[in-house]
Amino acid sequence: MLKGSGSYAYFDVYKKIDKIIAIEPSTAMRKLGKYLTQDIEKITWFDSLARLVNAHDTDGLFDIVFCGYVLEEVKTPEARMLIIETLWQKVRPGGLMVLLEPGSPKGYRFVHDFRNFIVNKPREEANIVAPCPHHKECPQAKQANLWCNFNQAIAKYPNQVFTKLKTQSTIDQEKFSFLAVKKGEIIKSEDEAKTPAQKSFFWPRLIRPKLRRDKHIIMDVCNKEGALERIIIAKSHGEEGGYKHAKKIEWGDLWCFEKRIPNRYRKESKTGERLW
Repeated sequence: MLKGSGSYAYFDVYKKIDKIIAIEPSTAMRKLGKYLTQDIEKITWFDSLARLVNAHDTDGLFDIVFCGYVLEEVKTPEARMLIIETLWQKVRPGGLMVLLEPGSPKGYRFVHDFRNFIVNKPREEANIVAPCPHHKECPQAKQANLWCNFNQAIAKYPNQVFTKLKTQSTIDQEKFSFLAVKKGEIIKSEDEAKTPAQKSFFWPRLIRPKLRRDKHIIMDVCNKEGALERIIIAKSHGEEGGYKHAKKIEWGDLWCFEKRIPNRYRKESKTGERLW
């Protein structure tokens, strides 16, 4: 269950999708959404969740429920929580709910409210898939000057459509906050993981752009212990230690290399043999 540009994005990724149900209360935005998605035959539009009872080809549950840039338009916390609870009920067991809001402190707080809603549920019922590698309290929510957000570069309209000044960039940097949650169980620890995909649930994620320095790279990550951590990868670590990967990694990516222990802790003495 999606809408507008979200429907187009999901259809671009999942070519074999059976059907898309799009909800848009605004008549003008619904018309625009229909225009943008006119080449998608499997999409059906409704003006409210209540209208889904008239959809005879659906049981009212969906594999993916996407709510994008909606909660910021809702005036009261009670109404926002009602929307979250209603959409969560529409997720099929084993399905996924994705909440997306602007990457501002305000937008992040709405996503954080949804996160608290999920964290307070038993792990058998709901599990965070991304961006958090843990189910503990968000470490960025504890500080007033921090909030969890990421960045996406978006190309502006060409000059033939909207004329721009020479000083204006042709790329916009869109900040966003999001949370993806699975309805059902996932593995509870990295030790249980049998595939890299399962292990990735517990890998640290970059929470801000990396810092390039002479012969080393600094990364700030959120780790599986629910804490903010600074990782420094030096050129001397080599490809095995992740330096080549660190040069290419971007804000929001996962860090898949194990934590490196300095050599002075690996030996009995400065010139002694390695313990492992």
